[in-house]
Amino acid sequence: MAHTDLPATLTGVPALTLRLIAPEERPHFDQLLCERHYLHNATLVGATLRYIAVAPDGCWLALLAWSSPARHLRPRDRWIGWSEPQRAARLRLLAQNSRFLLLTERAHQPNLASHLLAGCTRRLPDDWVASHGHPVLVAESFVDPARYEGTCYKGAGWIALGSTGGFGRDYRNFYRDRQHPKQLWVRPLHPQACAWLCGESLPAALAAQIPEAPPRCAYPSAQLGSLWQYYHERLTDPGARDGQRHQLATLLTLAAAATVAGERSSHGFAEFAARLSQPQRRHVRCRSHPATGRLTVPSERTFRRAFQRLDRARFLQLLAAWRAEHESEKLNAGAQP
Repeated sequence: MAHTDLPATLTGVPALTLRLIAPEERPHFDQLLCERHYLHNATLVGATLRYIAVAPDGCWLALLAWSSPARHLRPRDRWIGWSEPQRAARLRLLAQNSRFLLLTERAHQPNLASHLLAGCTRRLPDDWVASHGHPVLVAESFVDPARYEGTCYKGAGWIALGSTGGFGRDYRNFYRDRQHPKQLWVRPLHPQACAWLCGESLPAALAAQIPEAPPRCAYPSAQLGSLWQYYHERLTDPGARDGQRHQLATLLTLAAAATVAGERSSHGFAEFAARLSQPQRRHVRCRSHPATGRLTVPSERTFRRAFQRLDRARFLQLLAAWRAEHESEKLNAGAQP
């Protein structure tokens, strides 16, 4: 497995190895985050990478986890200078340092955190290419000023962009009020990062590495309503309970439309749903956000839970039957959510 030996270049920082975790190390990694990180949650959103810093004696010294970036961050988007279409198409070229946990006392090794952040961001673009097929150009992270000052990010060359609006990211990539704003930090991972992200076009070599523009819904709003009604009448949820946020028919309609567009995973379903317009969301009975009144869509985690207990064959059979009634093209029989 690829790793990076970080030399003792700073006072108080031991020689150590920074590497991606092995699959069998994931349970212990998640357990440590749940037990010792202040969020007490190891769930990451979208594309992810997980690193550990290991001492010469094999002890774990730190955990660093990366995930897909937040969709909308006004300070970050102003700093990059990109347009809304550019943000939608190029957001995948960013990554978020969503968890950072030192397993040793800061007082014993005061430079360790910034040393690890610097080493991790140096190797992150290549590791992202190896894992996800394209590099990342910018790293972002949130720091809770009630707990930390962000000194390690400053020491690792990150840039403070100011406070967020006091909203925290949830699993739907929307934001809910947490009462305390976070400090947003960013770090360009290439000298031309912002120029490329807000440029008229990406460099040819980079454009060839990122996926094509994400698929959009092929159905008009009214036809989505018909699909919702079809699932609502024919497939009920045995695990349904009063008060759940999203109706099963809503989840199935969104997953079905995403499947037709080529998506095959819970992450893909959530990404597809997030691109729907407000009228499209209205026709599939999405719920409104209590603070903003705007219609929200299910999260990746919600889709994953639903399909764990769902009869997938029945889901696809109903989709194929609906398509036979409403369009000439038949569903690819090999498609699986």
